[in-house]
Amino acid sequence: MTAEVEMKFPVGDFGEIRIRLDQIGARLYETRGEEDHYYSAPDRDYLHTDEYLRVRCVGSKTLLTYKGPKHDAETKTRTEVEVQIAGDREASQQVMSLLERLRYRTLTAVNKSRTVYIIEYDGFPIEVCLDEVSTLGTYVELEIKADFNEIDKARSAIRSLASMLDLGPGERRSYLELLLAAKPPS
Repeated sequence: MTAEVEMKFPVGDFGEIRIRLDQIGARLYETRGEEDHYYSAPDRDYLHTDEYLRVRCVGSKTLLTYKGPKHDAETKTRTEVEVQIAGDREASQQVMSLLERLRYRTLTAVNKSRTVYIIEYDGFPIEVCLDEVSTLGTYVELEIKADFNEIDKARSAIRSLASMLDLGPGERRSYLELLLAAKPPS
């Protein structure tokens, strides 16, 4: 099992960041649309336990992801278990139907356009994601998948790269948390 070490930064636009990424040798990997559907368990409220279950639809690919509580106060370091579901777009609908029949509660969906760059930095392949998130704005996410014995080194690498890219203060909340916080109370 691995940990996801991640930091997210709100930005006005991606112009300067794209220039800096080019200057430091990051390579453009892909641009894709992502539709994330979030669920909470029937036996506990994931919003209170800082966990979540997500069904991510990317083209015809479906990923089922569990993310555990955050491990520290600065980054979004957490346990991540991800499974790719075989099949086409219909598979994502079947997975969501299964979760609902098991009484998982739908929280919301987050839609984004994501441009992914990859860079080898401080001994890690780091994904640099330029995200345009519907109703939230534009963000840069830096992410490393690391073994638990390398978490401190991975955090240091992400902080260093964020400084090199001149990213401002980080946003520790997930897109789910940001979206839910922006919704008026019902």
